[in-house]
Amino acid sequence: MKVFSYKDVSAVDWDNVCDQSSEAWLFHRSAWITLEVSHFKYSNRSFAIEDKGRIVAVQPLYFSDSSSGAADERLLHSGIHRHTGLACLNILDSGLRRAVQAETMRHIHDVAHRDEAHRIQLNCQNLAPANRGASREEIPFWVLDHGYYLGLNCSPGGIAPAPGMATCNADQVIDL
Repeated sequence: MKVFSYKDVSAVDWDNVCDQSSEAWLFHRSAWITLEVSHFKYSNRSFAIEDKGRIVAVQPLYFSDSSSGAADERLLHSGIHRHTGLACLNILDSGLRRAVQAETMRHIHDVAHRDEAHRIQLNCQNLAPANRGASREEIPFWVLDHGYYLGLNCSPGGIAPAPGMATCNADQVIDL
């Protein structure tokens, strides 16, 4: 298993994973990542994971600091207001999927350490097909296996990493 920086993966290969993943949505696609980086001035830390010569997962990931709109912090995130998350090929068996998740988290922590991030914010896209049905994974793997918290907490000082400080934002999608 190998991690490739976004710049080392062709847009075609990146978007092919998006096309074959029920966890991907518009904000995962290469054209959107280009927009996100240029418009919001985030540093692109997105990456892909390869197994046996094939890209099997993509993870949009950005780094921002107070000069680019993140409330006086160095934040490594998978999208603010335009959430993404790890998008794996649908064909992965459970063993390979767990290995990809573990490698994803290892790499995210390495990037956070290298960039001296104050905080990591991970998300999943509620409009992705995998998250719109009864079989939706209720608790994301990074919470179950890696000790992250659910939701954001907003306070008068902005987004705070501590649970229960003010209002918890928990995205909900319902059929109207």
